[in-house]
Amino acid sequence: MGDTECRTALGQAQAIGTKAWTSLTDVTCADVAATNCRTTDKTSIAFANAKTGMKSATDAACTIATDTQCRNASGVLEAIGAKAWTSKDSAVCATNAATNCRGTNKLSAAFADGKKGIKSATDASCSAVSSAQCRNAATGVVEAIGAQAWTSATSTVCKAVVAANCRDSGNLSIVFADKKTGQKSATDTSCTSASDTQCRSATGVLQALGTNKWAAADSAVCTAMTDATKCRKTKTTEVAFGEGSDARKSITDYACHTLAATECQDDALK
Repeated sequence: MGDTECRTALGQAQAIGTKAWTSLTDVTCADVAATNCRTTDKTSIAFANAKTGMKSATDAACTIATDTQCRNASGVLEAIGAKAWTSKDSAVCATNAATNCRGTNKLSAAFADGKKGIKSATDASCSAVSSAQCRNAATGVVEAIGAQAWTSATSTVCKAVVAANCRDSGNLSIVFADKKTGQKSATDTSCTSASDTQCRSATGVLQALGTNKWAAADSAVCTAMTDATKCRKTKTTEVAFGEGSDARKSITDYACHTLAATECQDDALK
């Protein structure tokens, strides 16, 4: 029988895997406790120190934890992931709190400042928050800033942006500078000037003019066009059909449209 096998209760050889020999002179398969590992002589021994564990869930061989591993409650080494070491001398897996991140020493410590966070939901290592990110207030994880803003110039904690505000170049939520400014999109609240084909909705988000016009020359606030006899000549003005146009462009776009010889005016678009 080779060094990679042990003998089952039925007298058959099997891969030693998560087992050990019963003794140096007895190759019968023996269980390896969660506090033990299989040494080079194939017997089960207590961990030599707090940085030793079983190699894997399928191999009980004694192994020293690397910087990217920790030892779980089953005694098995696993990817450190969202966890940390218990201490500098103990690779036992420890939970990382939402107010902490894992430093280069593998230990969990409070964020060094308001611009640090947890790298990801699966990696607790400390990470600097970029201008395109913010730190989730509940989990401490760095995420795309999206429709959010920073809490302050020194705190990247994610903050909701209200409908009357947008996110400025410093990632702070500010009141719209004027009535032509809005949030870029439903998933990006950065401050953006409305183009001639956009207006600002009640939620503060810029959208296609569609069935609306501007409230005024200096206000891009969406204003519904309710007169069925008119179309939108410019972003701010409506005109009656016949004044340079014959119909609305479509049921979702009230821009004035001149009918081609192959078109007719749909009653719904009058």
